[in-house]
Amino acid sequence: MLRATLALPPGSPELPATEEEFAAKLADCGADVPGLLVGLDRKGAAQLMRDTFPVHRPKDHA
Repeated sequence: MLRATLALPPGSPELPATEEEFAAKLADCGADVPGLLVGLDRKGAAQLMRDTFPVHRPKDHA
């Protein structure tokens, strides 16, 4: 098995992805993903995360 460690992996803060690389990454997530992010602000992003990844909390049995 081959292994490697990168000092600065692509997409790290010190080596950010180019706009083209980031757009390609989003497109790889699904054809609808880039459209979901158009004009998205912080509040909208939080709502998108809640809608996409709901947290299932067990009911309080106290």
